[in-house]
Amino acid sequence: MKSLKIKQASYSAELFLPDTEPSSTYLYAAGFPYSIGKNSAISWLCSMGVAVFFPQAPGTYDSDGKFCPSSHAELLLRAATDINSNALTNARTGGALEGSVPAVRGIVAHSYGTIAALDFVKAYESVEVAILFAPILGYCKDHYGYGVREDLGEQISYVQRTRPHTFRLASRQVILEQSMRCARDISDSRTFRNAFDIVGVVGDKDSTFDVEILSRHWESFITERIAGPVRTSLIRNENGGHSIGSILSADVDSVIKPIIIGA
Repeated sequence: MKSLKIKQASYSAELFLPDTEPSSTYLYAAGFPYSIGKNSAISWLCSMGVAVFFPQAPGTYDSDGKFCPSSHAELLLRAATDINSNALTNARTGGALEGSVPAVRGIVAHSYGTIAALDFVKAYESVEVAILFAPILGYCKDHYGYGVREDLGEQISYVQRTRPHTFRLASRQVILEQSMRCARDISDSRTFRNAFDIVGVVGDKDSTFDVEILSRHWESFITERIAGPVRTSLIRNENGGHSIGSILSADVDSVIKPIIIGA
């Protein structure tokens, strides 16, 4: 696996390439907060022969703007457009990236990145796959709170206190309002071009969730949120926690790998 730093007009990113010619490209939407660079999800994806494009969310690290779910979702869509139109800039040379990167087939998200990922899915008509690890679907008090136990206000304060330079946030009110939207406020009636897969993966030992609520209502949570022919399921790892590394197991891999590579 090799990595390249990408610098677009308004955002920075990292492109991770497998050792063989990539079959497709997946976007990666990280949680809140997150660290840049390679992680277990990226290594796992590259091991399956796909490229991974990891854009730094608006207002984080070297990307312009302010961080909130809507700005993150808009950037993910912009990134897919840049990849599909072969318009990436190599940060080291300042010139166009040599060669082409396969079109974006899907997205992998972790934790809070799920909110932006689902908004991206609704806007990107060519989506085929969304894999959501430790998926925070939102903080709406309806729908059983989407099974989320975490206090978002406390998380915002934590990020402001510990990452004042690498995370430049939109107002607390904006982040809370966008994160607490309910399915009735954000569902759409657009018809997707093709059937696609949305797979959630959660660890039974993840204290962020009431896993039983998330599991029991997963299908309705997704189908109320996303219009179109969605195939959806939630995979549980009885020993997993909140990190992707703790959730990924041989059993999880055996289920998701055929979906990722399109077998």
